[in-house]
Amino acid sequence: MHKKLLILLMMMLFLFPVSIQANEDIHIEITESGIQKTPADDILLQNLVPGEQKTYTLQLENGSKKGQKIYLKLSAEENLLAEQLELRLLQNDHILYEGPVQEMQTGVELGIYCPEKKDKIKMILYLPEKADNSYTMQQVAVCIEFSAQTIESDINTGDHTQQNLLIVGSLVSGMLLIVSIKRRWKNHEERK
Repeated sequence: MHKKLLILLMMMLFLFPVSIQANEDIHIEITESGIQKTPADDILLQNLVPGEQKTYTLQLENGSKKGQKIYLKLSAEENLLAEQLELRLLQNDHILYEGPVQEMQTGVELGIYCPEKKDKIKMILYLPEKADNSYTMQQVAVCIEFSAQTIESDINTGDHTQQNLLIVGSLVSGMLLIVSIKRRWKNHEERK
């Protein structure tokens, strides 16, 4: 009896897709010498069942001295699994991209990162539930590429505040000095 029940449960697992999540972090640091990605390997997806998803957290950090415009591009080898694979990119619960991985070959802008800015982007790769089980025995390597464009114009970070306060203070002091001198002249002339 127990064997029959166990066999029945195992057969039901193949009929009903189960969503499985894996969480992995990928650290990306932009430095003066370029972009460092850890781990540097491609993502290998294999034995996916319909409805299964893999979640990755992209931890971005701009360690350079200038602002950077960051772009993300994904590419996958061409096979049947890659054609079915979907992607969802989330930044602070805001969807940056949702659609086929194949369409991410042109890339998407992640935003402008000021020096020392850190951010997390959630990347979810999944096989849609409408797909059939024929992709279960296949695998695909997904390549993640980042590029950065240095922002040449100064990003106002408030570094000029002290200089601005000195200028305003000097102008106010000069105006008060002029008013004081005029009052003294006026008082001096009234006494004559």
